[in-house]
Amino acid sequence: MKRPGIIVVGGGAAGAMCALKAAEAGVDVTLFSRFPPRRSSSSLSHSGFNAALDSKGEGDSPALHARESLICGDFLAGGSEVSAMCEAAPMLVGLFDRMGVAFARTSEGLADLALLPGSTKRRAAFSVAGAGQQVAAALDAQLRRLSAAGRIRLLEGWEFLSLVVDDGGRCRGVVSCDRSNMDTKAFPAEAVVIASGGFAGLWGNRSAKPDEDGSALGACFEQGAILANPEFVQICPFAVAGADAAHPVFALMFAAGAKAEFPREGTPWRFMEELFPKSRGMVPDDVAVRALLSAASGAGQLPPGAQPVVDFTDVDQGRWGACFRRSLDLFGRLSLGEEPALSFRVSPAVVRTLGGLKVNSSHETSVPGLFAAGSAAAIYHGACALPGNELTASAFGGLVAGIEAARVAMGLEAKEVPQSLLDSARASEEDANGRFAGQQGGENAHVLMRELSAILSSSAFASRDNDELSAAAHKIDELSERLAGCELLDRSEWANAELISMRADERGFKLARAVVAAARSRDESRGVHFKPAFPNRDDAGWRVLTKVSWNEGDVKLDFSEKVEGNDAEPSDREY
Repeated sequence: MKRPGIIVVGGGAAGAMCALKAAEAGVDVTLFSRFPPRRSSSSLSHSGFNAALDSKGEGDSPALHARESLICGDFLAGGSEVSAMCEAAPMLVGLFDRMGVAFARTSEGLADLALLPGSTKRRAAFSVAGAGQQVAAALDAQLRRLSAAGRIRLLEGWEFLSLVVDDGGRCRGVVSCDRSNMDTKAFPAEAVVIASGGFAGLWGNRSAKPDEDGSALGACFEQGAILANPEFVQICPFAVAGADAAHPVFALMFAAGAKAEFPREGTPWRFMEELFPKSRGMVPDDVAVRALLSAASGAGQLPPGAQPVVDFTDVDQGRWGACFRRSLDLFGRLSLGEEPALSFRVSPAVVRTLGGLKVNSSHETSVPGLFAAGSAAAIYHGACALPGNELTASAFGGLVAGIEAARVAMGLEAKEVPQSLLDSARASEEDANGRFAGQQGGENAHVLMRELSAILSSSAFASRDNDELSAAAHKIDELSERLAGCELLDRSEWANAELISMRADERGFKLARAVVAAARSRDESRGVHFKPAFPNRDDAGWRVLTKVSWNEGDVKLDFSEKVEGNDAEPSDREY
């Protein structure tokens, strides 16, 4: 009898954990990844792994962790799902410890913990080498161990193109392309998990990797999967600008003593500490961004053109120097020696998207048999991610998705996917490749994408205005039409990254339309979504999920699903 199997798309913390748990459950697993899993976006997460270990004896608990997560998310995340994540977090730290993750230790050998913005207890387990890098490397090693044992089929260098969906609307596999030779194949499965990351790479002023283009999300969106909360985009308030991307001053740096300040009358104005003395200026990203905008626009308080800086002079180099040495060296190179060695100019940058595919508590999407985890799913962060929760949510979401996808796969009658269905899905993608390869015209897709990035960076960024969002929507529609007149710069039949990029661009425009439409409709300020014309949170009217579907070539919005059942009922956020 045929063994049930699942497919996982993405090799970051969520995808790798999903594959490991599904293989442990006894199903065949095939994992598709653009790049080696150790190079995933998860490896860039530096601030730590939130878990209520309470090794400092401060009285921390999973319940308090959950409450502070919901408060930071501005009461838009699911209470039961967040509580389950926080209950499991200490177990996950122990699991990664056994995998070889080198978490920092106290002199007694206990896990060292850092106090991050938005938390009242020291909760973030961190690593001198970077928690994300350590977790990604440990999971990568486990994937390769199981791959060598024949329990996981690891396909690196493959590009997800589309889902295989049967006549009943159930997901039965994927169509993927080998990036090295452009060979397109259809792969059957009883369940599919999308863990390919978010779409923060669409913005121009970002710290996210450019390959976070949302291509897999866009493909699922095209094929009927519902998006949730695409308007919520996490912005790092303090990032050092680089040539192609910004580099964030991550939360652990502020926990170590870094200070945000404006130069004013020859002395530094540490505006964050002045505005938030109780938390010593350490607040979640959304609160910090608004404080930065307010300070920068304060009439008469600052000289013209004043730019904020982050100063590391007060950081204890003996304890923290090894953690930040590489980042400080990078910041120094980017600043071109124009500033003191421990002070760097900063500005806001998009770091991740909080919206994604809409999932239930089992991480199943609106398409039966299709699951999502990590930044591809909207479930744990709500309107703003609690610093330190990013890795925790990815690892836990992958664990749940792996268990649930395996359960669904084993509960189905393991029957062959009709070859005609697979052939039809593959032929459709080959036809799409041919369409892009045959396009004629004078447009350049790279130029159009830069224009799209600029539109999102001006209209769907830290502060939003309805008139600007409406104008952005019209401009995106115009650019979408022009995309059909783009001609491939590379027409080779081998390793054609240009073709893959153009296909991702088309889906990126659809996601951008969803972002702008959702942001235009939500008339309130909640978490990272800030409208000065509607400065307050509106729990009566807008404590709802934004559900977006693709319908006959356009986005359709649905605000009918209320967010209820949170342990933390809406209240003022005080830091």
